[in-house]
Amino acid sequence: MKKLSKLITLVTTALILLYCIPVFAQNPEKKFHDSDNYFIRAGYSFPTKDKFNGGLAASLGITINLLDKLNFEAEGCLAMPQSEFLSGEYSNSIGAGDLSLVSLNLNLDYYFISTESFGIYVKAGTGYSFNIFSPASAYDDLGFAIEEDLDNSIQFTFGIGADFQFMDGINLNLDARYSLNSTDGTWTTTDEISGAEVSGTSSADLNFITVMLGIRFD
Repeated sequence: MKKLSKLITLVTTALILLYCIPVFAQNPEKKFHDSDNYFIRAGYSFPTKDKFNGGLAASLGITINLLDKLNFEAEGCLAMPQSEFLSGEYSNSIGAGDLSLVSLNLNLDYYFISTESFGIYVKAGTGYSFNIFSPASAYDDLGFAIEEDLDNSIQFTFGIGADFQFMDGINLNLDARYSLNSTDGTWTTTDEISGAEVSGTSSADLNFITVMLGIRFD
């Protein structure tokens, strides 16, 4: 609940700040959903599971106008949360370490508000996530050598965002999304003293709320 409260406060504050930025140039004939653009974003991913810590996130891609108020978005995303579970024995959940989720996403953005100076949209999409895991070095202190691999997976995304005109050809963007990502994997742990080896399977729900600020270039 505290994480959700902080997230709501962060998004609200960002919206107010962006809305208060003066508009340096406007094109009265053009609305936000009318043009194709490139974008780059950076922000933070908040996990929905307590066993994970948050991490930095970034994305870049292109937006293409399809129909009135409906845009197609192709993007590459990187999220770097961390798993904090640490035990001398493995379970059916992934262990402690660093996660890198590299995803290629295809989204649809619908602008239910679109004017000359700002636009607000809802987002839905899917993508393919390359899930890369590196076990924590702390396992070495416990006397275990760990190897773990996670399967790549399909990811689903739902969100909302806002665009604000900054200057001619450059717009500010705020994007908040919830990503659903479930994966399986395999692990092997070896006792460095006895040489005993145990292996098994793991699974994880890699679901995250991600908030990013970015720039669109028309």
